[in-house]
Amino acid sequence: MGLLKRVVKELDIAFPIVHGTNVEDGGLQGYLQTVGIPYVGSSVYASVVGQDKVYMKQIFAEEKLPIVKYVWFYDQEYKENTEEVLEKCSHLKFPVIVKPATLGSSVGIQVAHDLKELEEAIVDAIHYDNKILVEQMVNNLKEVNISVLGNYERQQVSAIEEVLPSDAILTYADKYIGGGKSKGKLGGYKAGDTKWSKGMASASRKIPADLEETTKEEIETIATRAFQVLGSSGVCRIDFLVDNKTKKVYINEINSIPGSLSFYLWDPLGKKYPELLDDMINIAIKDYKKRSGKTHSFESNILKGFAESNGLKGLKGSKGKLG
Repeated sequence: MGLLKRVVKELDIAFPIVHGTNVEDGGLQGYLQTVGIPYVGSSVYASVVGQDKVYMKQIFAEEKLPIVKYVWFYDQEYKENTEEVLEKCSHLKFPVIVKPATLGSSVGIQVAHDLKELEEAIVDAIHYDNKILVEQMVNNLKEVNISVLGNYERQQVSAIEEVLPSDAILTYADKYIGGGKSKGKLGGYKAGDTKWSKGMASASRKIPADLEETTKEEIETIATRAFQVLGSSGVCRIDFLVDNKTKKVYINEINSIPGSLSFYLWDPLGKKYPELLDDMINIAIKDYKKRSGKTHSFESNILKGFAESNGLKGLKGSKGKLG
């Protein structure tokens, strides 16, 4: 800007660490891919599925990965057939969580304990999205997160954290603004220390999470498989719900490009932030080369036959032949 204006004419690689519509949902990745700029993180397809909680759950269900009971519907369905939609929701037990299906960062998410609260939560969620998800809450809940690094060929798993939110659910403020309520410690630093960014990195947490070894291994296995089946790449954070009483594990959702790159989950394993960035760049370059090496077009003149037959007039004598 001004006298010191500097124009960047070439980008070696991009870190699309962004949140929200048209960026986190594959829009930005699609643009970068179209103009030929390598980027870290998941592809267009994996980003789309990672942002749409309904698509995500449908894929998890197909792969027999454990998910909580849920229903989903469009805003128009609710407006035109309110009773029918509420009847569908009645198959879930209260309390339930209502979410805009394609938003992140806990925007528009509410807990409903009865029918009145459910209706209010649905109306609120419709302000943010045209696709709504209603999930049954897990009893005796423990929320844990794990990060996965790699691509569809190879994966590494991080330490597992237990999130200790200051609210019933981890809010937007918890994730990105960082409240004064956080008292967690990590790596010797206090949350809110100048060496820490606010938000998820400074949220109150326990690392490693207090889990039995069998539960820990189950989470690692499910996380790795989910990462593979979604075609994820780079660093992702995968959130889990654990019933403390039954020890049942449920995969909740994936964050395909976590804002802090989940660096705080890799540090306990000895992987420092610069090394994590190096790994992400190396994976991105390999993914870019693989995409560039695939065949995306074919040399074929499909109009040649029409030109020789005098255009559309030639179709009159056609008997259904092709090629």
